[in-house]
Amino acid sequence: MGVSQSRLSTLEAHPEALTLDRLLLLAKLLGLEIIVQDATETPDPKTEW
Repeated sequence: MGVSQSRLSTLEAHPEALTLDRLLLLAKLLGLEIIVQDATETPDPKTEW
């Protein structure tokens, strides 16, 4: 996948060390999309979170 197990363990133990660049790369490697939207918008009720 491009991310070692030790690096993932470090990120789990210290998530504050994750940079935006690394977050975007990890999302891309996992086939995910990160969406940023205005906080005043009402979330879609179909969203799990």
